[in-house]
Amino acid sequence: MSSTEETLGPTRLSGLPTERANHGSTRGQSLSGGGEAPQIERGSALGRYLVVDRLGAGGMGVVYRAFDPDLDRSVALKLVGVGWNAGSESDQERSRLLREAQAMARLSHPNVIPVFDVGILDDAVFVAMELVDGVTLRQWQKAEERGWEQTLSVFIEAGRGLVAAHEAQLIHRDFKPDNVMIGRDSRVRVLDFGLARATGNEPSSTAELEDLRRSAEVDSLERSMTAAGAVMGTPAYMAPEQHLGMAAEAASDQFAFCVALFEALFGARPFTGDTMATLSLSVLQGTITMPAGRKSRAPGWVLAALQRGLAVDPKSRFPSMQALLDALSHDPARSRRRVWMGLGAVAVLGVGTALGATLGNEPEPTPPAPTLCTGAADAMAEVWSPARRDGIGQAFASSGVAFAEEAWSVTAPALDRMAETWIEEHTAACRATRVTAEQSVAVLDLRMACLDRQRDRLGSLATALETPSVDDIGRAFDAVRSLPDPAACGDLDALQQVTPPPSDPGRKNRLAQLRHEFDEVQTQLSLGHLEDARARLEPLLEPIETFDYPPLSSVVLDTYGILLEETADIKESRRVRQRAYVAATASGDAREAAFIAHGLAFAVGSRMSETDEGLHWVELGRGSVRRLGGDPRLSAMMDSDEGSIYTAAGRYEEALVAHERARQYWEQADPDAPELAGVLGDIGAVYVSLGRIDEAKAIHSRAIELREAAYGEHHPQVANAVRELGSALSQAHDYDAAQAQLERALEIGRASRGEDNHFVATVLDDLGRILRKKDQLEQAIEHHRKALQIWEAVLGDPHPDLAISILNIGYTLNAAGRFADALAEFERALKMFEATVGPEHPYIVYASNSVASAYVDLNRYAEAAPHIERVLKLDVKVDPTLIAESKFILTHALWAEGNAPAAARSRARRMAEEALAAYRGQPERWAGHIEKIEKWLAEHG
Repeated sequence: MSSTEETLGPTRLSGLPTERANHGSTRGQSLSGGGEAPQIERGSALGRYLVVDRLGAGGMGVVYRAFDPDLDRSVALKLVGVGWNAGSESDQERSRLLREAQAMARLSHPNVIPVFDVGILDDAVFVAMELVDGVTLRQWQKAEERGWEQTLSVFIEAGRGLVAAHEAQLIHRDFKPDNVMIGRDSRVRVLDFGLARATGNEPSSTAELEDLRRSAEVDSLERSMTAAGAVMGTPAYMAPEQHLGMAAEAASDQFAFCVALFEALFGARPFTGDTMATLSLSVLQGTITMPAGRKSRAPGWVLAALQRGLAVDPKSRFPSMQALLDALSHDPARSRRRVWMGLGAVAVLGVGTALGATLGNEPEPTPPAPTLCTGAADAMAEVWSPARRDGIGQAFASSGVAFAEEAWSVTAPALDRMAETWIEEHTAACRATRVTAEQSVAVLDLRMACLDRQRDRLGSLATALETPSVDDIGRAFDAVRSLPDPAACGDLDALQQVTPPPSDPGRKNRLAQLRHEFDEVQTQLSLGHLEDARARLEPLLEPIETFDYPPLSSVVLDTYGILLEETADIKESRRVRQRAYVAATASGDAREAAFIAHGLAFAVGSRMSETDEGLHWVELGRGSVRRLGGDPRLSAMMDSDEGSIYTAAGRYEEALVAHERARQYWEQADPDAPELAGVLGDIGAVYVSLGRIDEAKAIHSRAIELREAAYGEHHPQVANAVRELGSALSQAHDYDAAQAQLERALEIGRASRGEDNHFVATVLDDLGRILRKKDQLEQAIEHHRKALQIWEAVLGDPHPDLAISILNIGYTLNAAGRFADALAEFERALKMFEATVGPEHPYIVYASNSVASAYVDLNRYAEAAPHIERVLKLDVKVDPTLIAESKFILTHALWAEGNAPAAARSRARRMAEEALAAYRGQPERWAGHIEKIEKWLAEHG
């Protein structure tokens, strides 16, 4: 048996596939030089970033709008130069700045600007961070007159960002209105932690202490000065201890926050001074000056909290930023109103009770207060109710499908659980705004819009299941599991990162209509109705592109890419899904970006065998997961992708490591999950490739048990697992046991899916290979031709799966000694691969080896060699033993029964030796091939 037929055969069924830094020197222009920050031209490259325009500059550095081509997004790129200011100790300064940039990157909080990347470019430290579409807090204050309540609310959000920094043991050291952004999404973000220092990481020398004092005085990206040059920028927000040159602490950020809030509420800063010296004196004396002639814009309890936060002695301030925020959030008048309302109720109740006793009557019962947030169950009942559940159950029962009862027994509870979770999340979202007031109405709208979409998806699936086909019944349970988790609608950070829906009523209604139509597409896809899904989706592509709403565009393009891949247009699929990834990134939807990267990693790295590109998508997916703040399930999916990519490349030990990480997650998270069975199947396939057959049989048997428990014994998913066990037994040369397992898989497949479908054709081809190995060649050819008929009926001609079936016929004809007939089949398969997957695909290696081998068998050596020479020039990643087979075929073609010239014979021996070395990497699996090559070398010395 050749490497080609063994490797290509068992991998037929693929199914739907459930930050890289490059910090080098600046490619555009050097950042070196002293005195001033360099002017960098638009379009220049800084490392991997492309400069778009300059946003601002100051003594500390320069900020550019830049583009990150790796992640396809715009960023704010801050460069802080070491050599730009005379007198710097470059190495020490660079190290300090880099440490401070890394400190910023460790923060992850809705009210802190996200940092994507930090590093060194020449003599500058760079920080790549989110480019916020919005205004600074100072610009927001100047834009219009704000009420004190609105101003206080915004500052409290910024304060939460400082709380997060302090909890991470980080000090900002430069808080001011210019370092706070308010985005168009209304979210407040603290930024420019360029002077941040980890707590406990104190200056190591007097020189560094003096350097910190100087930088605190003069370094600011946006400085405000009087005409005479008196500094009124960053020093105006510095705490007394900073004016004295001491290290800043969390209490110093608290002081700066109170200065900024005082200024916002009362129109001027609390400490005055026309020069640096007079300002420092005012701060150190603690002399707070209320603006003359200006009425206070905030109540006394707010001013009292600010006065404490502005204390000269850090120990006299609040014990933490959180304590300060608590004080600013506590309105004593509101508490008093609650107390008086309670006392009034008691008094009224007392009078009523006394009057009732006097009249000899019981008091009238107080009517109950209206209960809020109780409508979720009614809303869900519109799409999922006991009546609908019973109706779909009856449709399954009357379908006549053998496994329908088993399928409904797991599908119905899954739908119930999905509905229950949705009701819980809907109620929780409502209560967070209407009852506990812990979230805004705007956030409630985001959560409810997310939940409405998920309810619509569930309703669309339920409608499809009311008239189920055989395939619908087989896929129902997985279709339910593929529905988005309602709990994701409670991930506020993720929701607020995504581009908000349009506010215009017309566009809002149009978006709802497009999403409703797309829900139908996703339902059809989840049930395996690929052609129907594509027919529904294609008319939506232009309207959705014209509508231009990236969160919708991303998921629509990704779905279209999946459909293209499954209908044999994998190259176009790749281009479309790359556009989907760009749209997801542009919309800020890190979760969707991760899912798209996951699909591309599998398609490109495993199915197309482009190892490096596939691994690149794995890393992009992991970067998106990190931006989410972590998601173990998504991380496990990336691990599985990595394992599949390494398997396709023949790097089995690395594949096993990656798959084992995915296995560990599922065994801890849900040891009964069907997904674990899939991971076990992947590991079993790797064990087979490594020759660890006993382990492969054991792990495939466990996968069967898991699927039987999840789906029932007669479900198509069980047939898939049984087939995988049959393939493993075949590799162990236990052909009788393998045939028994494959015949069981075929029986389940026919009963559950009918005669003419992909799975039945695949198992027929598997059985044909087993029969060929048992030397039952006529029966083998019969099985392969039955498979070919099914492929032609369901796929059409040409198609890569059809070509695989044709190769199988050729292998069997070759085993029967019918070399000319085999050659005809191999050439047909090769042409079909070229027409469907292109001339650079790994499948070309399989077919070319087969054609060349047939020519060698026919002693037509001159015609064999060009096919192998073509293979050796291909830049594709495949199992090394497949190329070893190519080289040993070329050995025969070059030697040409000893009539070749000396140079050709020398090359022939070299090819044989290289092939032998590759096969020796897996000595147990390829023992027969090793023996054959060793014998040839001994005979052709």
